Amino acid sequence: MVGRWRSLLGLGGQRADDLKHRGTASQLALRLDRQLANEDRACAIFVAGADDDRVGVEACAEIALSLAEEYGRSVLMVDGTFGRQGIGSLLGDAFASGLIELLEEDALEQQQLRAATLPTTNLLVSWLPAGRPTNGYVASAPSKRLRAFLDIATETADFVLVQGASVVSGGRSLAFASLCEAALVVVLEGKTRVSRIEQARDILLDCGASRVGLVLAG
Repeated sequence: MVGRWRSLLGLGGQRADDLKHRGTASQLALRLDRQLANEDRACAIFVAGADDDRVGVEACAEIALSLAEEYGRSVLMVDGTFGRQGIGSLLGDAFASGLIELLEEDALEQQQLRAATLPTTNLLVSWLPAGRPTNGYVASAPSKRLRAFLDIATETADFVLVQGASVVSGGRSLAFASLCEAALVVVLEGKTRVSRIEQARDILLDCGASRVGLVLAG
């Protein structure tokens, strides 16, 4: 889909670069599967570009495919961009109802999530559109509703990948960072400045992310 990916996965809270662990999306998926897979509930991972929504979309899709095709894991991709250029722009259904509508439910149930979830060509990979922003709701969506959504979502798959809007530009999707087991920031090798990488990493840590990994897209 997007060629080769190289990962620098430092799944720790320290603010230090880890330039030793390079590999493909397959190796990244293997490391996620070994370190974060949970037999009782899905592992939720936040994935976003440092300053480019497109690379976050592509990385999320390729990680999902690697987890499904190579490790047999079921994956739910969530467009957590709240109406920006998310997974929907890649899969061709950017304006379908989805996350935003589910967050409006006072008592979200698993059947509502399943009804809003869309299939992909891989039977193990499904996705949830961002939904349609209405009446400024996105700006006021409380964190408790995001947490309630993730509680339901993590009952439906082995991994939940929340694709967020670009980290540096901020936005509501950053609220997911503290609710997921890990956050991956995706940068373009040779194009994204080191200062921008450090800024994105620090933003995620400041937003409460407990584990931050860096993924280089070549």
